[in-house]
Amino acid sequence: MRYSRGEIVLVLFPNSDSRTAKRRPALVVQADDLDTGLPQKVVAMISSNLSRAGHPSRVRILGSDPGFAQSGLLTDSVIMTDNMATVLESEIDRAIGRFSEKEPVDAAIRHTFGLRSFRTQGDDGIDPRSAARGQPAGDERGQGKEKRAGGVGRRIDRAHFKEKTAENARE
Repeated sequence: MRYSRGEIVLVLFPNSDSRTAKRRPALVVQADDLDTGLPQKVVAMISSNLSRAGHPSRVRILGSDPGFAQSGLLTDSVIMTDNMATVLESEIDRAIGRFSEKEPVDAAIRHTFGLRSFRTQGDDGIDPRSAARGQPAGDERGQGKEKRAGGVGRRIDRAHFKEKTAENARE
């Protein structure tokens, strides 16, 4: 079965010792269109231990929250993006609900991995499609090219990209 980002699933979640595991809820955080060809999903652990809340890499889900009923969770919980695992889809029992508030989860993931948020392309001079390869969205002569992201055309400048890359490396 295909599971999508934002679904809360019941999964055999590996413990940090990588030898044992526990059946528990987890949030699917992997992009829906990742399409690696592998039958696996990246999930974030969900715990009912509220003493683990209060950290920027964690998102609290309370029974009083408007979307709690659709989560399928039985009690107040914490999504822990600092405890993620790649699990085989065959280890996922079933989807139990959805967590529709993606922005708090995205912010927690950015904090966990020390990433600055990607704004629309051009605001920081990086084309998200080529950022993973460390390439600016320009041609070989360093000329910027018009690219579209989010329906807005922005000019990308190779020098600006290098400056931002160096700036991020210093941080």
